[in-house]
Amino acid sequence: MRFPVPGADASDVKWRLHYKMRPRVDFIRQALNLLDDSEVNIRKMMKSEVGKAEEAQGESVPSVILPPPISLKTLREQHLVVLPLNARYAGLISCAAGLEWLVHAMQSARLEDMAELAQNEAEQKDADGNADAARKFREMREVIEQDRRIRTGRVVETLRQMAAAANLPQKGAALQIFSDLCLARNAVVHCGGAAEDFNQPDKLRDAVRRLSGFEITKEVKIGKEPLAMPLGENQIWIERDALRPLVEKTLDFVLQARGKLFG
Repeated sequence: MRFPVPGADASDVKWRLHYKMRPRVDFIRQALNLLDDSEVNIRKMMKSEVGKAEEAQGESVPSVILPPPISLKTLREQHLVVLPLNARYAGLISCAAGLEWLVHAMQSARLEDMAELAQNEAEQKDADGNADAARKFREMREVIEQDRRIRTGRVVETLRQMAAAANLPQKGAALQIFSDLCLARNAVVHCGGAAEDFNQPDKLRDAVRRLSGFEITKEVKIGKEPLAMPLGENQIWIERDALRPLVEKTLDFVLQARGKLFG
C-alpha cells in the first residue's frame, strides 16, 4: 500500500485519514508476520523435544513447556495443537481488531468531511444574513456524533454501506469474510473458541463453515492419531496458513473502499 507524502494542506480530511490508517495497516501485517514466525519457532521447539524423546527411547520425556515427565502424546498435542492454536487465536484477534480500526477511521473521516461541508454551508448562510445558520450547524453536528456512536458497534454494516457508496464490485464475498472473522474472533475472546458456550452457536457454526481452513471439532487429525483440542470439547480449529489469505482479502477490500471514497 502506498501512502502519499504530506501536501501543503495537511489538515485536509484525506491526508489525516491516510496517516491515521498507515499504522493500522502496519499493525495487521505485523500480526500476520508474527504468526508466521511463531509457527516456525513452535515447529523448531517440537523437533528439539521429539529428538530428546527419541534419544530417551521411552514413553515420557522432559519438556520446556510442561513439568516433566510428560507422555509423547501430550508432547505432540502441545506442539501440534495447543501452542499453534494459541498463536492463531492471537493472530485472529489482532487482525480482526486492526480491520475494525480501519473501518472506524474511515467512517470518522466521512463524518468529519460531512461536518466540514455542513460548517461551510452554515458560514455561507450566515454571511448572507441567515440567523438560523449556527443552530442548523449545531443540529448537524449532533446528528453526526450520534451516527458515529451508533456505528462503532456496527462495523460490518458500516463497511457494507461504504462499499455500496464506493460502488465496489464483488463486495459480498469480502464482507462475508469480514463478518465471519469478527464472529469467530468474538467466540475466541469470550468463550475460548468453545462453540456451545457462545451465545450464537448456530450462527458461529455457519460462519466457521464458510471460512476456509476453519472448523469446529473436538479432535484434530495430524499424522496418524487424532489429537484432542485444548478444551476437550467442540472448539474452533484454525489450520496453519488459513488466516493470512482471509485477512489479506479483507484488507485489500477495505483499502479499495478507501481509495474510491477518499482518493
